[in-house]
Amino acid sequence: MTKHRRNGLLQAPGFAQQALALRDALPAAVRAAAAEAIAVRPFPVKFERGTIVSGFSPMRSEINPLPLDAKVARRRRDGSRCLAIAGRGKATDHARLAFGEPLASGQWGIREPMPEAAEVAPDILIVPLAGLRPRTATASVMAPATTT
Repeated sequence: MTKHRRNGLLQAPGFAQQALALRDALPAAVRAAAAEAIAVRPFPVKFERGTIVSGFSPMRSEINPLPLDAKVARRRRDGSRCLAIAGRGKATDHARLAFGEPLASGQWGIREPMPEAAEVAPDILIVPLAGLRPRTATASVMAPATTT
């Protein structure tokens, strides 16, 4: 893999595969510590109480967003959380649920809200990220969702 590095950065071709391989190689304890470290940092976008922030359920070696999700939920009026609902060949929906509510096994085995959960339109999305190529990194990693 080092043949695809220049100045310590991953290079194309195969950038995504390289980034995923590096992430997969991280021990679970390191990923868990990273999730906690992210949660204690200030949220990178200012938002008011009542803003709908939607997270995701991790799959494979993705970082667990639950610590950050819990922090965001404490700022919500009702203490609820929002999760993405993935579906093959359709737009991703988002639903509101309370912590501790049962989750269904959705597309690709991803844990998601039950079908009867109230659908919402999030203002901010928290998404998994495997890597970011410096020359193409022009957008904010955590930008508000646009609604038109």
